[in-house]
Amino acid sequence: MNRDLLRALETLDGGGTFCCRHTAPAQDLHLEITGVGPLRLPLSARRARSLREVARPAHFGQGSRTLLDRGVRDTWEIARSRVKIDQRRWRRTLEPRLEAIRDELGLPPEVRLRARLYKLLVYEPG
Repeated sequence: MNRDLLRALETLDGGGTFCCRHTAPAQDLHLEITGVGPLRLPLSARRARSLREVARPAHFGQGSRTLLDRGVRDTWEIARSRVKIDQRRWRRTLEPRLEAIRDELGLPPEVRLRARLYKLLVYEPG
């Protein structure tokens, strides 16, 4: 491990977890995809196929490289520009959870988390 990184990690004080998980009802997230239309969860097989038609194969990172290998990651991605989110519902559902997430990760109270959609991933079965 990089010595500078190790020293920095040793100076950390306080608790916190490496990750945390929060869930919300599917009805709280309203999405609309350009070329597909509104999505209601859970998705039907037909609707999932229509998502794949507007998606492209998803790459993955390996070290400093970005690779495409369906044997490793059988996933599709839809660009953020194609995804419309009902912002009122999104804020009402997500924003109250951000403080809890911050606390669980052990971040200081002055840190303000923001959630931003990068892209939408569509996974193949399995």
